[in-house]
Amino acid sequence: MVPVVLAIVIFAPPWLLGIAAAALAVGTLREYLDIAEKADLAPLRRPAYAMAALVVMLAAFQRTIALEALFVAVAFVILMMTRDLAVTAAGAASTVFGVLYVALPFAMLVELRQSPRGQWLTLYVLLMIWIGDTAAYYGGRFLGRGGRHKLAPRISPGKTWEGTITSLVVVTAAGYFYMKYLFPELSVAASIFIAVTVNVAGQAGDLAESALKRGVGVKDSGTLLPGHGGLLDRVDALLFAIPALWYDIKVINFLHR
Repeated sequence: MVPVVLAIVIFAPPWLLGIAAAALAVGTLREYLDIAEKADLAPLRRPAYAMAALVVMLAAFQRTIALEALFVAVAFVILMMTRDLAVTAAGAASTVFGVLYVALPFAMLVELRQSPRGQWLTLYVLLMIWIGDTAAYYGGRFLGRGGRHKLAPRISPGKTWEGTITSLVVVTAAGYFYMKYLFPELSVAASIFIAVTVNVAGQAGDLAESALKRGVGVKDSGTLLPGHGGLLDRVDALLFAIPALWYDIKVINFLHR
């Protein structure tokens, strides 16, 4: 799937990237809603899918994240008004949380893609997550052999501090050289800061999804990708890393005005 993803990220026009991201968001949201239902919640699937697709497509047509967040807030109020009060709070909350958790990061990715040299920013967050996952795996395997220092045993027993630190160090180095080559105007401190925040956010996203699954007693979010679980299992780190990069870029641009 990697060549297809890279082709869309680098070469696709915004509307096509928006369609691809919206489809991925809806598919990922479906798996989150499955988890919500296993927790005895009652999310509204059709409104959730419609909101997710619209939030991402708004970004493809250069609408702001603030507008998308306002849209979700209004939808939440409508859901609260039209549901049986016995299930309103949990059902509406799980529906809207799913849209914010899954769709809003994809909208941010589409918006990043349309910024100056946006294809390289989009590629950056994908590469840093892939590199970080690989480094964490080998760091945990060789340095944290036997689960020497577990990171979060209640949530993800296989993760170790050794793997976490290896991931952070490798991504910090990779991110610095990436930015030095493609964004040479960035300072060393800014490049390192972006890499660190993206990596920490990505690892937090991985743990957050693990907590969701462990809370309802499932191993994988789905079976769409044989041997790799579901879509949510593949993009869990990105759902936190994309907003981290989005805010990093906003702050850096503000400071350089």
